[in-house]
Amino acid sequence: MTSCHDLYDEDLRRQKLVVGVDDSAGSRAALGWALDHARTSGLQVVAVNVVEPVIPMDFSGAGFYTTSAVDSRALRRSAHELVDRMIREVAAVRSDDVQVRVIEGHNPGQVLVKAARDAAMLVVGTHHRHGLGFLLGSTGASCVRHATCPVMVVPETWSAATRSTRREGNEVPA
Repeated sequence: MTSCHDLYDEDLRRQKLVVGVDDSAGSRAALGWALDHARTSGLQVVAVNVVEPVIPMDFSGAGFYTTSAVDSRALRRSAHELVDRMIREVAAVRSDDVQVRVIEGHNPGQVLVKAARDAAMLVVGTHHRHGLGFLLGSTGASCVRHATCPVMVVPETWSAATRSTRREGNEVPA
């Protein structure tokens, strides 16, 4: 039996806005859009960076020297620093205002969809390559196809200044 508390708890759980962040212009625009939307909607921004899992390789049994393994903690720390730096650059806010998650995974689209399964919205950036097939990008296309929440795809050319200018009724030159 569903109670009013179950519905209320579900409403609270869905109050996050997940945004995929890497070091691209598209993700910078997506982060800017997400932070702008969060200010007006009251949603909590969760910035997610997907890193490739570190697989140590040891060929010493085959007569080769042992390779030095990449420190996965250093990789995760570097990813956190990247996201923190982007947040500071995009919004000039402390990263304490944004929840930062670094998740290991081979497929960024799948990882973002899973991270956003309880979110109000998933936000990803896109690039402007020529041709319809390249417009969205593989990560954005995967998110649009598989997400269980709404997906906002933000072009790399989006900026808060452009949005506020259009809202005032002024046309922005292309």
